[in-house]
Amino acid sequence: MRTVGYIGAGKTHAFVVPIDGQQRLSSIQGLTEVALPIQEPASPQMLLTPEPYAPRRLRSRANDRQNISQFAQVDDLPLEGNESEVMLVNPTQELYEADRKEARLVKAFADYLTSNGHHSGRQRILPPGESRPLFTDLHAKGLGLLVEAKGSVTRENIRMAIGQLADYGRFVGHTIRAILLPFEPREDLLTLAETQDCAVIWPEGKGFVSTNPKALP
Repeated sequence: MRTVGYIGAGKTHAFVVPIDGQQRLSSIQGLTEVALPIQEPASPQMLLTPEPYAPRRLRSRANDRQNISQFAQVDDLPLEGNESEVMLVNPTQELYEADRKEARLVKAFADYLTSNGHHSGRQRILPPGESRPLFTDLHAKGLGLLVEAKGSVTRENIRMAIGQLADYGRFVGHTIRAILLPFEPREDLLTLAETQDCAVIWPEGKGFVSTNPKALP
């Protein structure tokens, strides 16, 4: 019994050639399906088609990963809740102070949204297999806005926020991801956020500005 495969994405066939007792595809470009074990072909070189080989789709694993959000526990929370990933994971004094700065920034932005007719909250997310929950900083459903706040403008914080938004975004419906900062970051960090489809928001005067106008009311 040997395992063979074929290219299925573009309905393109591939030759399978026995090499050192193993069958290998002459081309793996676009491979999305793998056939279940079958008997050795009658000839050294055989053109495979999908039908006789009961293919098992590699893409099914990708679908499973995409659908995992359906099995996560997601609860809506008020912004006033004091639960956070920082305090659950490593409640040092330094991180505690950073968490407080972020909380004040989030509250100021939430008040700004409320004054413009938009309610906001947050979520507690427990993905399958995890023992600790994740917490979003702010979610304004009316704007489709998912926000991660950072209390200082550093490259490390921007990179962390991008990763957190990518993670949360799998479980929370949104159309815009945004990083909330205490002031405008330097141009390179703005570009970094933009390349990862994240808007940046910061306070200015009595309101807020953003690199994506749709992130604001």
